[in-house]
Amino acid sequence: MSAPNARRIERLTLEGKPAFLKRRERLPLRMRLQKGNPDKAFRTERSAHLRLSNRGLPVPRLLRHDDEAFVTADSGPNLQMLVRKGRLQPAEQHDALLAAATGLGVLHAAGVSHGRPGLKDICWKDGRVTFVDFERALPRRDIPSGHAMDALVFFHSLLSEIDDPATIDGARAVYVAAAPDGISDIAARRVRLIAPIIAVLHPLLGQMNHKAEFRAIIPTVALFRAQRTQ
Repeated sequence: MSAPNARRIERLTLEGKPAFLKRRERLPLRMRLQKGNPDKAFRTERSAHLRLSNRGLPVPRLLRHDDEAFVTADSGPNLQMLVRKGRLQPAEQHDALLAAATGLGVLHAAGVSHGRPGLKDICWKDGRVTFVDFERALPRRDIPSGHAMDALVFFHSLLSEIDDPATIDGARAVYVAAAPDGISDIAARRVRLIAPIIAVLHPLLGQMNHKAEFRAIIPTVALFRAQRTQ
C-alpha cells in the first residue's frame, strides 16, 4: 500500500465505500526531533487498531493493513472542524459533543486510553462518534491515570472550542456516568497539583488570551476543581 511520493493520508474508495489510507510517515532528522519517531507512532496506531477494531468500541473499522500503511472505514469529519466552521445546527452540535464525552467514557470503561482525545481526533457521522489517531494509545496508558489525562485533554479541547455551559455541564455528566468510578476524581487531584502553577502564570495566560488553547486552561482547571468539591 506504499508508493513513492504518496500523501501520508489519502481518501479513497474501497469496495464501493469511502475509506482512509494512512501511511507510515517519513521525516527528515530535524522533523523527527520535533515530532518524535514516526515509525514508533505508526506501529502504536496500527497496533491499537488491531487491538480495538473488533471490540464494539467507537473506533474505525480496520479494513486492511501492512507494515507501511493501514486502511480504515470513513468516519466522517472531525468535530473540531465541524464546530469551528459552524457546520452543525445547535441541537446537533450539543448531541455530538455529548456523544463524544460518552464515547470517551465508554473507551475508559473498556480499559482503553486514547492518549490525545481532542475534538480534532473525534469524528461525527450518521449520529455516531468515532475516535481516530491512536498514535499515543500505548497499552501502558490503559490505567486510571491514563484515563484521567484523557479526560483533561478532552475537556480542555472542548473548552477551547465552545462557551456553552449547558453543553459543557452535560458533557461532564455523561462522561462521569459512562466512565469508571473515580476517574474524574483522579483528574481533579491532578488539577489541584498544578493549580498553584496556573495561578502564577495567570498574567502570562491573559496575554495569550487570543489563542483558544491558552484561553481554555483556566476554565479547564475550574471545571475539575468544581468536580472535586461536588
